[in-house]
Amino acid sequence: MRLVRVPATPVSMDRSMNRYFFNTDQKRDVEGVELASLEAAKCEAIKYAGCIVCEQAEALWDRTKWSVTVTDETGRTLFTLQIIGEEAAAMPSVVPAAQHAG
Repeated sequence: MRLVRVPATPVSMDRSMNRYFFNTDQKRDVEGVELASLEAAKCEAIKYAGCIVCEQAEALWDRTKWSVTVTDETGRTLFTLQIIGEEAAAMPSVVPAAQHAG
């Protein structure tokens, strides 16, 4: 699965910013993104996951768990966003109402 990085929302060059790394099973983020807070990193993880899932939607529906794990500059895991796609069982065939009236 080829992953495409979503650019972070532009932020100031304030050195108080922390660098967050967004890793998946298929790709380790070596660049990271500077963000103002953990809450901003959570939002970025959701945007990143959403873009990847949309690009690879057909691969999501096999009940395989897919995740984005976010780490800090030391490699410490801060949180993991998990996504599992599961299609519902096929609906039974519906007989048109006109066939019941006969």
